[in-house]
Amino acid sequence: MSDLSFRRALEAESDLVADLVFGSEDDVGRQIAIAIYGVRDGERLRPLFRRAWRDAANWRHTTLAIDHTGEVVGLVQTGRSSLRITPRLVVAACRALRWRALRLPWRLRVFDAVSPGKPDDAFVVSELHVHPEHRGAGIGSRLLRHAEELARTHGHLQIALDTYTTNPARRLYERSGYETVAGTFDARFERLCGTRGRVLYVKQITEP
Repeated sequence: MSDLSFRRALEAESDLVADLVFGSEDDVGRQIAIAIYGVRDGERLRPLFRRAWRDAANWRHTTLAIDHTGEVVGLVQTGRSSLRITPRLVVAACRALRWRALRLPWRLRVFDAVSPGKPDDAFVVSELHVHPEHRGAGIGSRLLRHAEELARTHGHLQIALDTYTTNPARRLYERSGYETVAGTFDARFERLCGTRGRVLYVKQITEP
């Protein structure tokens, strides 16, 4: 898609950002979230995701991809992921999970067990998502190139991201010059989610 523009997300677009990250029913990330949180209906988690992204102000670190009609077709979020525990987030978790919230601390520890560390000097891509109706149009590649331009602007020599071992987007990363440098696997995570774990990708930044 050649007629694509980029701009920073606005605070009023926080829910839009959260919904894109939450993904569609067949997205690996959404399936993992359903398994981790222990719910059957993924839609129960949408308000929780929205609250988490709003309270962490993740819109501040998000760049939106806009097509020629003005529609948001994708996003890239940079910087190391953060979660801000607030009373409203706790209430949202209890509403979404009910009694399952009691098991959440253990399940989140299992999730953290497959989160690979990033190189200290790397520019980090924490989220990259394309709207389901616009996949296959090269938007993911454009978002990656935009992230690399941001990395150069901030003086970084490498860019890092990680993803699940079963994520089809791995093909995009590898075609774009990202190399697998580490993998984090956990038997408990695999039993819970049906996925071995996560892999860390790094790409060296060169002059444009």
